Amino acid sequence: QSFAWIEPERATVAPDTLFTRATEPGFRRLRDRDGFLYALASTYYGNNSLRILDVRPGATGEQLGQVPIAGNLARFALQDEFAFVVGTDGVMTIVNIADPENPTRESSIRVTRVANGPSVAVAGNSAVIGFWLFDQGAVVLLDVRDPARPVATSRVELPERVVCVEIWNEHVIATTESEALYVIRMPQPGSPFQGVQVIARLELEYNQGMCEDLVVQDDVAWVLGRHDFFVVDLAVPEDPVLLATWNPLGVNGDSMNELVVRDGLAYITTATASLTVLDVSDPASINLVGYAQHRDSIGSLAVGESAAYVSHFDGELVAWPLHGVGVRPASPVAPASLAAPSGPRMTVFPVPANPRTAVHFTLARAQNTKVTIHDLRGAQIATLSDGRFAAGNHVLTWGGQLDRGGKAASGLYLVRLTCPDGVTTHKVALVQ
Repeated sequence: QSFAWIEPERATVAPDTLFTRATEPGFRRLRDRDGFLYALASTYYGNNSLRILDVRPGATGEQLGQVPIAGNLARFALQDEFAFVVGTDGVMTIVNIADPENPTRESSIRVTRVANGPSVAVAGNSAVIGFWLFDQGAVVLLDVRDPARPVATSRVELPERVVCVEIWNEHVIATTESEALYVIRMPQPGSPFQGVQVIARLELEYNQGMCEDLVVQDDVAWVLGRHDFFVVDLAVPEDPVLLATWNPLGVNGDSMNELVVRDGLAYITTATASLTVLDVSDPASINLVGYAQHRDSIGSLAVGESAAYVSHFDGELVAWPLHGVGVRPASPVAPASLAAPSGPRMTVFPVPANPRTAVHFTLARAQNTKVTIHDLRGAQIATLSDGRFAAGNHVLTWGGQLDRGGKAASGLYLVRLTCPDGVTTHKVALVQ
């Protein structure tokens, strides 16, 4: 099947997929809860919505209901009977999901006119939205005890771009695009705006990257950088401590995208279509369990009790059983003990390209490599590179430039990588 476990202690295992379902391209975020899969769909065609899929035992991902939501949707959070969705237009939309077959819009609130890279977290009566504009970041707190009438209550400005937020106890944990984790004390109900206070900042020293995702459980923050995975002890909020760092560059040179932490395991997706699993049952000691390689770019990830669900940029949802995956006592395993696939791997992100996209590709050995852009009829319209590349990870960018000069029109195109080890192609939507 498409997935194959590669584990340091065992031979390759190829479990069956539970199901594969064709979907529209554009599933950006997935969440699994109580047998339902919630998917945030934001597509080039503007069909943006929150969708609910059936993944209960025996189901195969059938769509039950959806709610159209305007704007370029980014992230969402679930609490009780509601979903909280944020987009780059600075609006948070609250959706009533009590009836999976008939979800409805409950309310919406604008917190800013533009929100780059918005993220959202909800706990109890509070919601928090983090975003950035230019080189500054902001965290907005909201009172959502009445989902029909959310109210923005507090705001704190940060000198760095905020990309991820979580609520932990009476604090907000915020990570920035650069190299920091902030601890922000939330005001008590009814307190004035001045009650918001930054009480700590921890340097994380990313390896040529930025923060991609954040999970907070108990007194531990799990921070996913583009090339590094950090574990931070929050037991003393005023003095967060870096417990451990894991760098997977020795495995495959991938940049990492999404993080799920569940039952002592951390599931991490990477740009070149792999799913890495770490044993994090002891936060101070990270052990590599293994990784699975898929044929195409992974767009988003959710992990349920018995299955992992991955969406792909080309419009496919795959459910993969987690039988046999669990925490096993082991000493730390060097990433070099895993063998990376020999063929070229490529992903294109962001999709759509607005105004440009990055083509990430990995080569197992040094070789001549050509990366080209084609229209849907197969005609070559642009050459990104044609030369010799070293083994490892590489990045090229395309903003619509044509070989004959000028810019390509908005629409769908193909990115093709050709080298002696193989050929791989991905679709990209260009927005001009």
